[in-house]
Amino acid sequence: MADVVRTDTPQRDVQYPTDFAHTSDTTKESGRGQTARPATTVNPSLNRSAEAVGRGLGSAVAGVRRLPQQLRSRIHLVGENAASKFAELRGAAETKAANLRDAAEVGLLELADKAAAYTSAAGTRRGSRMQRLRRVAMCRVDSLRYEARRGVAALTAWQPEDPLRVLLVGASAGFALGVILRAWRGNRG
Repeated sequence: MADVVRTDTPQRDVQYPTDFAHTSDTTKESGRGQTARPATTVNPSLNRSAEAVGRGLGSAVAGVRRLPQQLRSRIHLVGENAASKFAELRGAAETKAANLRDAAEVGLLELADKAAAYTSAAGTRRGSRMQRLRRVAMCRVDSLRYEARRGVAALTAWQPEDPLRVLLVGASAGFALGVILRAWRGNRG
């Protein structure tokens, strides 16, 4: 008779061996107070199915036993990956900071150059203005000297002709100079 395969449909006239040499129908007491199950007839397809279930359960139990070790190794790998990612991010941040520092340094140097050029140009403009003001002031001083000499010459010419007029001009010039000095001293302090 052919062996029954799990995928085969059960036949109706299959005879199963009824050898009870290995098992008995009676229940025996075990040493722990538990009762043993009564033996049943042997079915090859049922045995194969039970073996497959047993293998599956055994694999599952072994997998569960290996699980802590697998998790530790994976956590270790994640830690190594995180450390390498952190190192990469840190390197990128250091590079970015160095680039920003270099850009700031270049910007400050350019700003210093512009400031130096501006102050140099301002100094040149100031120097040229000062020279122009000195020339204008010298021209005015020369003009005032000329006018003063001309006025003194006129007074010396009038002195013998009209002495009273010379006294009046001198007195009015002294009075005007006194008023100007008094106003100047009042504004200073």
